[in-house]
Amino acid sequence: MVKLREFEAGHTYRLRVRRRKPATAEAFPHIEPERLPEIFRHSFMLVDILERNAAHFELNRIAAEYLRPVTYTDTRGWMWMLDKKYGGRHFFATIQWQGEELNLSLHTNGNTLSEHNSALRDCHSFFDNYEQHIGSLKEYIAQEMLSTAHEIELQQDEPPVEPITATELKRRVSLFSLNFYGNGKFRATLSDDGIFWHHIIDVDGNLDGSYDEVELDG
Repeated sequence: MVKLREFEAGHTYRLRVRRRKPATAEAFPHIEPERLPEIFRHSFMLVDILERNAAHFELNRIAAEYLRPVTYTDTRGWMWMLDKKYGGRHFFATIQWQGEELNLSLHTNGNTLSEHNSALRDCHSFFDNYEQHIGSLKEYIAQEMLSTAHEIELQQDEPPVEPITATELKRRVSLFSLNFYGNGKFRATLSDDGIFWHHIIDVDGNLDGSYDEVELDG
């Protein structure tokens, strides 16, 4: 059986397929065939890969355009690149900030940077008031997660003599990723420095200084 992971983005393949009949009728028994979305009315089952990197002028032209990087340098000199892997809804950048590397992402429903301007403005606003935001962010994590940190310490083979303090927790967690959504909301992802068994910390917040949720991931 052919696996989807056998396909590489931007490559051209010659395939053996067979029409799925009457699979669509069986899968959607309560929908009239003419009302099915086009993709379901004209679908095929993949049988085999006959040729990899097949020569095809038009498909090769489309692949070359797909692989061409789409970048933009903003007013701060940060270079953003369109992530085409997930449908072009996401620009990302990697910057150096206060001696640390940060990964930034802009997410909206658009697929051009002009449609991401709101998210970009939110990003710049966050960094205009970086110390205030990062201080507030870490304070929120300490308030919400300190008791969890204490519970984890008690589960260790050799619990510390003194439990971790809020001050130490805030000092040890470190920001490495920010996602902006163009509506005043953002997601910050921080390293836990081993406090929570090496999980990452995700915080959903707002530029007005309020927060929605903090959770451990990974």
